[in-house]
Parts: sequence; structure tokens; C-alpha cells
Amino acid sequence: CVPSEPEAGLAASWGSDKESFMIRNPRWSRVAAWSSALVSAAVVAVVAAPWLRPASVSAVDGPDQATIEQLRQARDLSAAFKQAAKAVGPSVVHVTSVVRGTASDDRRFGNRRWRTPFDIPDQIGTGTGLIVRPDGYIVTNNHVVSGADEIVARLQDGREQAATLVGVDPDTDLAILKIDSAELRPAKFGDSDALDVGEWVLAVGNPFGLDQTVTAGIVSAKGRVGMGLATYENFIQTDAAINPGNSGGPLVNLMGEVVGINTAISTRNGGSMGIGFAIPSSMVRRVVDDLLESGFVDRGWLGVQPRGLTPRIAEAQNFRGTAGTVVETVVPDAPADLAGIQPGDIILSIGGRATPDPTQLRQIVADFDPQSTVNVVLFRGGEQREVPVRLGQRPRGQTAAVSAKADGSLDLGLTVIPMTRQLARRLDASGRGVVVEEVVQNGPAALSGIQPGDAIIRVGDQEIQSTDDFGRAMRQQVADAPVRLYIERAGVGQWIVLKSK
Repeated sequence: CVPSEPEAGLAASWGSDKESFMIRNPRWSRVAAWSSALVSAAVVAVVAAPWLRPASVSAVDGPDQATIEQLRQARDLSAAFKQAAKAVGPSVVHVTSVVRGTASDDRRFGNRRWRTPFDIPDQIGTGTGLIVRPDGYIVTNNHVVSGADEIVARLQDGREQAATLVGVDPDTDLAILKIDSAELRPAKFGDSDALDVGEWVLAVGNPFGLDQTVTAGIVSAKGRVGMGLATYENFIQTDAAINPGNSGGPLVNLMGEVVGINTAISTRNGGSMGIGFAIPSSMVRRVVDDLLESGFVDRGWLGVQPRGLTPRIAEAQNFRGTAGTVVETVVPDAPADLAGIQPGDIILSIGGRATPDPTQLRQIVADFDPQSTVNVVLFRGGEQREVPVRLGQRPRGQTAAVSAKADGSLDLGLTVIPMTRQLARRLDASGRGVVVEEVVQNGPAALSGIQPGDAIIRVGDQEIQSTDDFGRAMRQQVADAPVRLYIERAGVGQWIVLKSK
């Protein structure tokens, strides 16, 4: 405080002639003595205060019990993150794929030829892989290695090895690599079906080429379908940061168990915006086992061409609601045909699992092993009925394992089945080519107008007579180049040009 003017003068006098001031002013001398005693007592009280306080009161206020408990929980969560990252880290690899460039040469499109006036440089992409067996088998995304002329895997300890592509499943965007190593540490898989929305998860990978990056988030949703990313979708959605380079890396729970393979993000700027998608571990394990055991994935097959149930169709069938899938056509002699399923039937569930739309119907059927007997609940003629169906083996073609030279042109977003006389008669087709069985929503084929039931007669200049012909023709397409398909629909032919993924 700043003293008033008289007090200031008094202080000055006191400071300059203290003793004389006291003598001349005995009253002030007594005041000074009392003040000195009070100051001394205050000093003693301050010094002795910590010792005189009750034992239950601390000298310096600290965090209360609730805060201490919150801090302990935070430390426990941090420890769980560290342990999970430590557990999965040795199983995560950095995958580099190289597509060799070409010098100027002749190119052909249809009947026309031209010469490229420039060299095409090598294209190098990076992603992530996960060791699944100690003898060098690695799972990653198909789009990470599709079309690669050279693949290199770098382990956590820095070792680099050439990797060979031994199997792919474009329908789920998964691929298997093999490196010449032994005694590797495979990841431990967890149960993705047991995940709960809101549960903590970690994403591990190599975003933008940065090795062994760990991000944390929660499970935002489960069972995401209709994303247009694969034929069979059942994605886990997470807000753990996933960026380019994370593809093929693990999504793990706090036990360090792999519950998914990170595959894609929803983004407007090319980076993470809190919406990432992972293939659930239950699907990954089945695909990996099938590819390593037989080179292809066995999936159940019903043999119908489904379509969504609209209010108009539901009204015409006297069916309440739109939760069901309409059978548009039935493949002759397919399991559905042999079980008596007819066009126009509304399928409500298969094997006890609801089929509210064509996407989920396809997914559910594919989840069953071939030769499984399932009960199909359907609605026909104003009543609900249950039909047992012995599923068949989904026709192979695009789903079979392919060589390392297979490129992105394979992924047209459709599947084909053989043409038969009965099918040609039902489709009013000439009987040539192969028949489009399924079209992935928002895939290249769908965006180009291809529909289930179309017959593919030619791929470019190559005539198609079987699903094997179609697969070979796809493998011969140039990556990222337009693909010309000559199709037949209701007896009318037309050319369609589409861009592969």
C-alpha cells in the first residue's frame, strides 16, 4: 500500500531520527513497542502453523480422492495402450509395391494403334502388412499390391525382403504375401464379433511412409455395408486416425489382439477425417485360411439375382414394410431353383439372419460354407413360409487366386456365372458369353450401367465363352485403362466402356 502524505512524513522522520522521535513522543514509543511484539507473534505463528494444524489437514492443498482415482485410471489406460502397441508391433510390416514404368512404345485400343510420346516412370506405393504365420506369410489389402511388378516387405527390425504375391481375394480386398523368413512373430487374432461400439481400439501402420505409427480411437459402428469398396462388406468403422499407407495394417483391441484390417477412409482432403473402415477379423481369418489351403475362397451360393424391396412391390405383394429382398431371377438348377424358390419371392432371412437388402443377402449367403443346409424364410402369396436350401459352391472366376501380374482392371465391381440354355431362355439372350450375377453398388460396373442378368459377350477384341475366358481377359487388360465390354441385354447388344478401380 502507498502511505498517505502525513504518514509518509512520519515514516521519513522515523527513519531519519528514530531515537529522538521516540523520546520526544513517549506515546508513539509505547505504540512501537506493542507493534514490535505483534510482528514477532505473527512471525512465530506463521512458522509454527504447519506444526500446529490438525494431522488431517495438509500444509499444501493436493488433489482430492476423486481426482487421484481419475489419474490412476488414465495411467492404467495409457499402460494398456502401450502394452497393446508393444504386443502387435513385431507383427506389422511396411509394404512397398513398384509398378515398373515403360519406355515409349506402341499401344493399342480396339483397332487403333498409337505410340506414346513419353516414358512412363515407375510408380511406387506404400502400405502395411501383418504377419499371420511364423514362416513368412503376410496379409495385406489387395489394392496395396495389385498390379505390382515388385513387392518389398520391411520388418520392424529393419530387414527388407522381396515378397511374392501368393493369393488374392478381390471380393474382400485382401491379399496374401510370402517372404523367405522363418521364426517370425505372427499377430494374435481376436473376436471381431465381440467388439462393442464405443470400445477403444488402436490402428497401427505406416501412414505417409512413417513406420510403426500408432493411433487411438473407438469403434464408431459395426456392420457397415453398401460402401462400394468390395463385393462382400461388413466393415468396422473407427475414428482412430487412418491415412494413406495404413491400408493393410491391423486394428487391435486393448489386449493387443487383431480385430480388423484397416482398408479405407472417408475423406474430403485425402487425410483422416475420423471415419475409417476395417475388415473384421472374422472375415480376414476365413479368407486367409482358404487362400493358403486351396488358393481360392469357398463361399456359399444361392443362385438368385436379388433386388431391393420397394414400397410399390411390397404393396403389390400385400407385404407390410420394406425389410426384405426380392428374388428377381433364379439361376436354373441352382440351389434356390432346386429348393423351389421362385422369382417374386421376398426373402426375409437366411439361416436365422435377416436379409433386409440385396447387399446383406449376398454377404450372409457367402458367410456359409458350400453344401451347408440353411432355412430360408420367404414371403409368397400373402403368407410366410420356410424353405430348407442346400447351398452350392459359388462359381469361381474372378475370385480365384491370380498371379502377381493381376492388376486393378480385375476389380470391375461385378461377378459372373456361366451361361446355360435355361438362363438364356429366361433372359431372352442368345446363349453366348457369361451372365452378370452381381453388381457392386457404386462400383465401376454399376456406374457404367451394367446390370445383373446382362450377358458379357466380348472383352475388347476377345470373345468370351466361359468364366475362365472372362478371368483371362481381365488379366490382360492394362491397369487404369478403359475396359470395353460388349454386352447383351434382352437380346439387344451394345458396347459399354468402363474404368476399373
